[in-house]
Amino acid sequence: MDKQSRLELLTETLAENHFKLSPVGLDFIRYALQNEESEQARLGDRDQQPVYVQNYPFELQMLPLFLSHAKSQEWGQVAVDLFSIYRKLVQDLARQDPVRLAQYFKSDCDEDLLTLFEGDTGLDYCLARGDFMSTAEGFKLLEFNVSGNLGGWGIYLFEGMYRAQPLIKRFMEGRDQTFSTYSPLNEMVTHILRVSTMYRRRLGFADPRLNVGVFVEKPERLAEAEDMIARIKRQLLSQSSLAIDFTCCTHADDLMLEEGAVFTKQGRLDSMLLFGRPQLLPEFVHQLSQQGRFPIFNTRSSTILGQKSGLSLLSEHAQSPLASDEERQLINKHLPWTRLVRPGSIVYQGVEQDLLALLLQRQDGFVIKPIDGLQGREVSVGNRLDAASWQAVVDQALARPGQYIAQELCVAERLLARNPAGAFEEHDVIWAPFVFGGQFAGSCARTSPSNNETGVINAHRGATDAITFLTA
Repeated sequence: MDKQSRLELLTETLAENHFKLSPVGLDFIRYALQNEESEQARLGDRDQQPVYVQNYPFELQMLPLFLSHAKSQEWGQVAVDLFSIYRKLVQDLARQDPVRLAQYFKSDCDEDLLTLFEGDTGLDYCLARGDFMSTAEGFKLLEFNVSGNLGGWGIYLFEGMYRAQPLIKRFMEGRDQTFSTYSPLNEMVTHILRVSTMYRRRLGFADPRLNVGVFVEKPERLAEAEDMIARIKRQLLSQSSLAIDFTCCTHADDLMLEEGAVFTKQGRLDSMLLFGRPQLLPEFVHQLSQQGRFPIFNTRSSTILGQKSGLSLLSEHAQSPLASDEERQLINKHLPWTRLVRPGSIVYQGVEQDLLALLLQRQDGFVIKPIDGLQGREVSVGNRLDAASWQAVVDQALARPGQYIAQELCVAERLLARNPAGAFEEHDVIWAPFVFGGQFAGSCARTSPSNNETGVINAHRGATDAITFLTA
């Protein structure tokens, strides 16, 4: 495609969308459209890069996105505020209305759900990431992911390779401006150390050196974890006076209980970062955690918040007399209407009606997702299916009451980006702010061609991970 044809792709609406994120972003996309090499732009050889980069499993958006510091902070605060409301709501229900709590969440372990919320739940310091979409109606929450092994932070390990890419390098060097990025990895480590230190001081441990355990569920990923630890020590800890060790574990038998503390052969641990499921840890580790003696990132109770059924709970809270005016405003502004799929009537847009009839009559306006789905599996977007296929999806959801949610469809403010073949076309974007212990910790982004077959924007379903540079 010649330069003029590429420039014609940048419609007035697309230009406005880029500009709202950052005026520099609009300048860059115009710059890229005028350069033929933009369609062939590639990052450098990964062979000399960290193991994590070499093994990175997802496709990358070859051209960066740009976001102003102000917009980044604004969106980050939305994620923090919504997750704070959500976390408090779940904690309150665990104490005051456990029966209702059990109607929304299910436990994947042998213990009763409510037992997991006894004592120290870990909700105050858990690691979370929101998936949001920028729409004409505002910044909309699609789901929260709550895990010790959140995806998306790794794109920032490619920062140097993006900056060295000739097209990007020339653009940046041609502007009197600083381009920066967040490092969610550094933010996560700083948060873990802060919490671990607080626990150790409270418990009266005198050892001046912290030792953080890293539990790796899949042994084949051990090399990546060790490479990540080496990076942390080289880039973060070498610039501080912090005295910290990291100990990797791949099996529950690596962990021992001695004198009321968690040990490995390398010594006592102060906390545990999970690259896997909490259920794999020995029971004594969970008991120490609930007693407030050993922080786990993330606990069994905190990971339950990652179930999409919680979005229905949060959406309904906006109509609850227990919600404050500020909470109602935030939820109604940023969370699309969401309900568990089960037989019966609901109130939608102020009118009581049958949920099944609503989903069938307004097929193009809804998405149906399993409450415990991962990697975009079984997500059905109404406007991408024919009537018979959508009927089958609704029937399947109703056959398992409470195991799926129906959520109003959000329509992204599209951006111009490169597709996997290198050509420019309109893309939808998921913006994903990290929230570590109630603090904004940077964000990542994923892009997918707007005309993709399923309408699902997920790295496991063909979306590309995009690095975002922050601008003034």
